[in-house]
Amino acid sequence: MNTIDFAHNDYLQYLAELGAPAFLAGLLFMLGIFRHAVRSAMDQPSDDRRYVALACAASFAAIMLHSLADFNLYIPANAMLLAWIAGIAANPCSSVFIRGHLCLANAT
Repeated sequence: MNTIDFAHNDYLQYLAELGAPAFLAGLLFMLGIFRHAVRSAMDQPSDDRRYVALACAASFAAIMLHSLADFNLYIPANAMLLAWIAGIAANPCSSVFIRGHLCLANAT
C-alpha cells in the first residue's frame, strides 16, 4: 500500500501539521518581516544599510520560492540561517559594524 507522508511543499506541510490558525500566524509573521526588509531596502538613508536590507529581502524571497517545491526548512541549518536573517531584517542596524563604525538603530 502506498502512502504519502510529506507534502514536498513547506507551506502545505506546515498547514497539515500545525493547522490553519498556527499556519496563518507564522505566515503573517514571516510576511511582516519580509515587508519590513523591503521597506528598509527602499527607505534607509545609508547605502550600506540599504544593501543589508536588500540582501535580507532577497534571502527571504529565495527561501519562500524554494519552499514551494521542497521542504528545506526541515533541515536545521537552513531554518537557523533563516532565523538569523530574520533577526537582521527585523532591525538591520542593531550591532552591525558598517565601514568600521558601529551602526546604532537611532543613528542617521
